[in-house]
Amino acid sequence: RMALRAALAAADGTGPPTRLGDALTEAAGVSLDELVLRVQRSPGDRTVLTGLAPVVDRCAGEDPVARSILAEAATALAGLAAALRRRLGELPVAGVGGVFAMPALWAAFRNATGAVPPLARPEVGAALLAAGPDT
Repeated sequence: RMALRAALAAADGTGPPTRLGDALTEAAGVSLDELVLRVQRSPGDRTVLTGLAPVVDRCAGEDPVARSILAEAATALAGLAAALRRRLGELPVAGVGGVFAMPALWAAFRNATGAVPPLARPEVGAALLAAGPDT
């Protein structure tokens, strides 16, 4: 969502220039206006936006706006991890999910939390948790 906002702001001259507009529209195969309409028509359906997240990662190497978006996302995720640690204690943190496949986001999250890659796929971990503490 932040990348789409940044692309719109760049297009109308109210934000800094960014490659995100061209990259997002190329990936989606539609104009920026049509992409906005898709998101607005189904605000609860995040598949359009999540499908565009790797585009932000690809742009981050040479686009400061994209880098900033990933850094902000990593900060937000690190804040969630910190909140869980305050509530549950100093537990180890592992980065699980497709968002952590983005190198820039993973690096920032790891630096903020000390996170490590998971030892097993999420479904294996869930099965071990479901089996109980004796497994």
